[in-house]
Amino acid sequence: NNEITGSIPETLATRFTRMNLLLGNNQITSVPASVCAKNWNGGKVGSSCDHILCSAGTYNLNGHASTTQKCNTCADASSSFLGATSCGDTSEQATLETIYMDLGSTAWTNHDNWGTSPDVCSWYGIECHEDDGSAASGKVKSIVLEDNNLVGTLKSSVYQLEYLESIFVKQNEIDVEFDGVASASNLNTLHLSQTNVKSIAGLGVATSLQALHLTGNEITGTIPAEVFKLTNLVDLYLNYNQFDGTLSKQISKLSNLKEFYLFHNHLTGTVPTEVGALVDIEVLGLGENGFHGTLPTELNTLKFLRVL
Repeated sequence: NNEITGSIPETLATRFTRMNLLLGNNQITSVPASVCAKNWNGGKVGSSCDHILCSAGTYNLNGHASTTQKCNTCADASSSFLGATSCGDTSEQATLETIYMDLGSTAWTNHDNWGTSPDVCSWYGIECHEDDGSAASGKVKSIVLEDNNLVGTLKSSVYQLEYLESIFVKQNEIDVEFDGVASASNLNTLHLSQTNVKSIAGLGVATSLQALHLTGNEITGTIPAEVFKLTNLVDLYLNYNQFDGTLSKQISKLSNLKEFYLFHNHLTGTVPTEVGALVDIEVLGLGENGFHGTLPTELNTLKFLRVL
């Protein structure tokens, strides 16, 4: 990932017997035969020099082949350099490859086609928009990698996927960054339940969100003010955490809610009269908390309420 040009120095072959030589994603144009003959980077793969660097017009996430991941042909053979880590329209591909490496890659339960096909829409858990001639045509629509042995941090680069609408990563040992989420203007669904997400700092600017799932994350403290900035939310799942304090009167700002799950926390005080502003609410799950007092009469005005 630098801008190294020219050929790999032939003197390396005379100075070193064993080596991991990682030069992917540079501007290298040739590999000396003496270097190619070396059994480096885990060993030769066939008769080619792909174990050192993938040939021009092919790619691999690491820039070189291994016994388990070959160099794959680019559809347009666009790169004239050796060791490409992506090809073609690389913006979405490169973003997804970074996510793959950040979250455990080959340790995933299922990683079919990740890094082995230039067509990201064929990668396990990736759903793309239909080819309908629109600007979003063929672009990444959803990431669905639930319970897939992901580990690490889903970084803010994911929000570079311009037409991304939903992320489903529940039941994985991951954290999620929210810096830059405002740029994901089409993002409407985040399923982050049973993950290592303990803070949603920065999420308040994701005003396109309609569904936020944070069940079972053991989040502590009061319900963050960030939540009440998400005024387009329809589904909000905050159950099975460790929220304390009172239910803020700012709940009235979430007037589009249809399902609000808050049970099994440590909230106290009274249920605020502002819940009467949730005119579309169907499910209002407030049980297994420490609320006391009288239920507000405003609940009687909620004509769609079916579960309390």
